[in-house]
Amino acid sequence: MGYYINVQKDVNIYVEDLNKEGKDTVVFLHGWPGSSKLFE
Repeated sequence: MGYYINVQKDVNIYVEDLNKEGKDTVVFLHGWPGSSKLFE
């Protein structure tokens, strides 16, 4: 289950942290009209 992070007024980023205990971070960013399901 994901959640939103407020980065500035009226701007929220949706985050799905799939490995909270992980030491390495990989960031996937998709463009319009994609969604996070694109990376499954």
